[in-house]
Amino acid sequence: MFSAHRIMTLGSEALKKATSPVFVSVSGRILTQVVMAATILVATRFVTLEEFGILALGQAVSVILTSLLYTGLYQIVLRTKNIDEENATLFSTQLVLSATGTLLMISLGLIQAGGSLLQFVFFGLAPVPVLIGTAAHFDALLFRDSRVRAAVLSTAGAEILGFVAMCIAIGSGAGVYALVLGRLVMAILLLIAKVSCVAKWPGFGLEAGVVRGSFAAAYPLYISNGVTMASSYGGDLLLGLFQNPTAVGAFRAASRVTATATEIIAKPVLAISWSNLARSERENRLHALATEWLEQAKFLTFAAWPALIALALLAEPVVNFILDESWGAAAPLITILSLAAGVGILDVLSPPALLCTQKASIFTRLTFARAGITITALLLTAPHGPVAVAYGLLAARAIITPISLSFVLSALNIAPARFARALVPSTIATVTCCLAVVALQGATDDNLQGFMMTGGLAAALWSVIFLFFVTRRVVQLPRP
Repeated sequence: MFSAHRIMTLGSEALKKATSPVFVSVSGRILTQVVMAATILVATRFVTLEEFGILALGQAVSVILTSLLYTGLYQIVLRTKNIDEENATLFSTQLVLSATGTLLMISLGLIQAGGSLLQFVFFGLAPVPVLIGTAAHFDALLFRDSRVRAAVLSTAGAEILGFVAMCIAIGSGAGVYALVLGRLVMAILLLIAKVSCVAKWPGFGLEAGVVRGSFAAAYPLYISNGVTMASSYGGDLLLGLFQNPTAVGAFRAASRVTATATEIIAKPVLAISWSNLARSERENRLHALATEWLEQAKFLTFAAWPALIALALLAEPVVNFILDESWGAAAPLITILSLAAGVGILDVLSPPALLCTQKASIFTRLTFARAGITITALLLTAPHGPVAVAYGLLAARAIITPISLSFVLSALNIAPARFARALVPSTIATVTCCLAVVALQGATDDNLQGFMMTGGLAAALWSVIFLFFVTRRVVQLPRP
């Protein structure tokens, strides 16, 4: 039995871990993914695939712009040694870039058909870049001052309240307009929250030398991030160009479902991987890098592969019972994109492995190669519809991942046989869950109870296998 002192000690340790910057940061990222998934769930009940596709086109442009505003100068704010002298210039420059993003959204709205839903989406989302871009500067100041909790919780709070605003509006019959309102409310609250957390207003000013030096250091980050975002949202934009909004809506819905399943697992592991490998690098324990990376790869595949194969096999009932039957076009896309995510899951761990072994040049070349292969696949497949695009992404991942892994294994000096042995537990768990789902798959057709039973059985089998390997220390839980 545990003594009262022991229970209090364990409780204190658990509370300390739960409020640690790493835990808060990871939890905030997961919460963002959950909110995005919940938005899809709500949208399926009130919005048609065509309307959602039109919204997805406007959001694709908005997300690309806001993502660019969270890099480049954002990193300069984190890294500069003279923040007091340069803060006003960096803030003013970021404000100009953010306003440029807003003007671009307005310009795209002006060239759409007058009174169309797409025009409304561009106009409605136009303030988002300037709001979020400005908030990004204050977010960087918070991280610079090691106020991780304030930075993460302010973002999480804005996301939740934006979602609540969307739900209220959509429940009032606003339809797709409610989704635009939700993003606007989130952006406004995000800016208010970030500004209120920073004690000192940066002021305004433009020093030419600071601007030139900042852009000289920032432009590679803008290029890298822009290429990455183009490959991430290029499918939406190209389908909008070659197909129709319904195709875009189905593809974006499937992408969001798959991304949520992947990132809820991958993001915490990636954050812990960065923490552990960076610490080993700082402490010059280079011999430990390979062991730590293998343990994280082992856990990541053990958790992700069974979940993604189950999602691929159960895509149709997932759409019918969790989303909505009218969104059935997303089901085959979920299947293919889940397989693509499974194929590429280990590529998630390549950045810390390569950068912590001083292979930055290889990482840069891989980033551009990855983007080039992905964009080429999208350009070749987009004219043939969303299913072709999904297969194109699967093929791209199948090409990219082995190349990336070969560089990682070489950098960490891991023999292929050792790597293959590390994946045995993941393979056993994946095959077992796959056989369980296939055996009961007929019970899931138009049967919610059968769907729940199949998913429950697969989860139970995975848990038993997981406990077996964990108790024998074959698989270890990742710890920061």
